Amino acid sequence: MPLVDPELFTAGVTPGGLYNRRQIRLLLCLLALRLSEPLTLRQAEQCFMEEGLANYFEFRAALEELLQEGQLTAARENGEAALRLPAELRAGVEDLAREIPKQAMDRALHRAAQIQEAERRERDNQISVYPLQAGGYLMTFRQGSGSEMLMSVTLYQADRAQVERTRQAFLEAPGKLYAAVLGAFAEEEKPAKLPANAGALGEDYAARFLESRDCRILERNYRIRQGEIDLIAEAGEYLLFVEVKTRKAGAYICGEEAVDAYKQGRLRTAAEHYLSEHGGAGQPRFDVLCVEIQGQVCKQIRWLKDAFH
Repeated sequence: MPLVDPELFTAGVTPGGLYNRRQIRLLLCLLALRLSEPLTLRQAEQCFMEEGLANYFEFRAALEELLQEGQLTAARENGEAALRLPAELRAGVEDLAREIPKQAMDRALHRAAQIQEAERRERDNQISVYPLQAGGYLMTFRQGSGSEMLMSVTLYQADRAQVERTRQAFLEAPGKLYAAVLGAFAEEEKPAKLPANAGALGEDYAARFLESRDCRILERNYRIRQGEIDLIAEAGEYLLFVEVKTRKAGAYICGEEAVDAYKQGRLRTAAEHYLSEHGGAGQPRFDVLCVEIQGQVCKQIRWLKDAFH
């Protein structure tokens, strides 16, 4: 009888997960490379364990090897150890990405981005809960702070279970509450639904908008397996990678909130691939164009420059 149960090093791995130490190491490096913000040690472990991407002991061994060999660094940022991939290793790691099964790669990137987005929303959106002597709770939701406070709303909740459901729903989409409050006081007629060709129509308007401001469109719908860029354009000293978001006229939420951490990571990966193929003298910049349309008519375009890094 073996001294150590062999299943100890395979337990917890779900279908599509990784058993190969090299693949686990490579996936950790790719997460550090492709996410739009540094992945902490805690977030990496949460991502791998919740998705069943690797056995816990294999994950820890792979991580410790990477740190000991200097293939990943873990400097403290905001009180937590954040994983970073040294610049000289980035091109090599990207070249090896094909060794990771696409399903495992997509699951890891999506879950890690979800974890980071949830934590960012918890930082940016405050929730206070006050128990009432007569029973029930008051929940106060705040968006923004100080002079930039957007909203403060207090709601009655019957029990703790309702508090948790409401809290989770708010953090998943905080903009919905803000839009609902504004919509309750809006007097104008509710805008019509978007037409079926809204995406292509919005991109057409966005391209014409940029051209009218002396930008030269280089690419439309630039696609690779790991991501897509709606528009690539030259604008003076900048090379713009543009995400176009089309909304119906009168929508309250548009722009950066629609481009979450996962989407940002895919845009950055596509941009890096474009630069490796085509180069470019301009300084790369990520912009968001929010196009509001009514029917087939463009009502407004908002240009969010340098929307994320």
